[in-house]
Amino acid sequence: MERLRTVAAAVTIGLCAGFCGVALGQTVYPIRSIESGDTRYADLGPIKEAIGDARVVVLAEATAGDGASILAKSRLVRWLWEEHGYDLVVFESGFFEVWHMDQVFLEGGDLRDALQVGVDNRWALSGHAMPVFELAWLSYFGDDPLRLAGLDPVSSLGAMRDPFSADIRRYLTEFAPGVWDADQIVGATERIDVAERALAAGDDDLVVDAWLELTSVVEAYATDAPALAEAAKAAGNEPEQALFWKRALEDRLSDFERRMTALADDRSVMSSQNERQQRMGDHLVWLATERFPDRKMIVWCEGWTAMAQPDAITAKPRPIAIADAITAGSIWNEALGDEVYTIGFTSHEGTTGRADGLPEPLPASKPGSIEAQLAELKQPFAFAEIEGDLAGVRPSKLTGVEVVMRGQGDEGQFELTLAADWSAQLDAVFFIRRMFPSTEDGSIPLRGVLRDTAYANRERVNLGKPDETR
Repeated sequence: MERLRTVAAAVTIGLCAGFCGVALGQTVYPIRSIESGDTRYADLGPIKEAIGDARVVVLAEATAGDGASILAKSRLVRWLWEEHGYDLVVFESGFFEVWHMDQVFLEGGDLRDALQVGVDNRWALSGHAMPVFELAWLSYFGDDPLRLAGLDPVSSLGAMRDPFSADIRRYLTEFAPGVWDADQIVGATERIDVAERALAAGDDDLVVDAWLELTSVVEAYATDAPALAEAAKAAGNEPEQALFWKRALEDRLSDFERRMTALADDRSVMSSQNERQQRMGDHLVWLATERFPDRKMIVWCEGWTAMAQPDAITAKPRPIAIADAITAGSIWNEALGDEVYTIGFTSHEGTTGRADGLPEPLPASKPGSIEAQLAELKQPFAFAEIEGDLAGVRPSKLTGVEVVMRGQGDEGQFELTLAADWSAQLDAVFFIRRMFPSTEDGSIPLRGVLRDTAYANRERVNLGKPDETR
């Protein structure tokens, strides 16, 4: 009966001429709940039908301060794992750090300890994301764990609590023994430690010197990676770990190069992240095609990272804000094609704010935007594929850049408006009418909504004749 109600509740939109082009499909499905523990999944049926056979499902909230989006994503992760076999979550967090967290889970370690050196604080400190971490941790005690991986080449950890050098020392000594002798291992890990302390100290001269030392370690490891893989295999361990550590070391080197480039960087704010975005895209392609070729995976990231064609997005009144920028999404969409299905999360009104920051009001929805259009339905939650007449361009807050770039310009206070044909950027939108911020305790504000109490009674709504939209 609930499945029948779900189908009957589909909202059909015939877009009128006032919306400057048709970028949304005509069918919008109401969603009953964003509560992470709600396992009555019939309302999510249209989402699975849209995803189809895609092996990589990207869940991209506009910013990590969007608590309601994080909560909705937590429910979707549980559903995709329990009902549809997606058993790997790839976070926009440290490539090495989340691997370390995964290893702690595999060895039966403590959840709270693992979080301190695992997922980025944007989500690790969020009580709204905690259900995902608890779900994953508990799953490792069963036969079908929800595995974790990371994308980000940039570590958010200080040298005093970063286990990188200790973990690679253990790998070279125990898991791929006999290729490097004790002196080589000690020398390499000492250079890594010096490099991490240089970054933590914020001394640019030390960073340059340490970069030269770290370069020699990375080059030596790259030369010996095939032999290390063979040694690991001979010892009964995964040979793929040799390539993981090669990438992890290259990430450390990339982080230094990013730091040095920043000293004299005159690029746009978003293009200054190009090297990071490139490596995140490359990491996902490697995870999907080489490390875990048989797994179905969920990517947990922010909106900008997921955009497929950033060069087709405009930003006013500061075009320079995103000029020449690339995204990880452009890398993995080109490489993986139809294997990827991307859902962007957005909202009409409310408040945003990271768990370790302060709340702030969301930018207003622009006339004709995706958010303003969906708000007309007066539903708390909705899902829609982005399809139809692709000629129109409309504003949206899907990238989250408006929040990141909000500030003072040469001419006073400004607020960016990003516009695009969003069907070229992602596949679907998950709409939450009123956003609330991410908090450490996972609290819900007084006006926060977790369930649509009128869901079972919703009927088809016509905002115009379908033939007028073609």
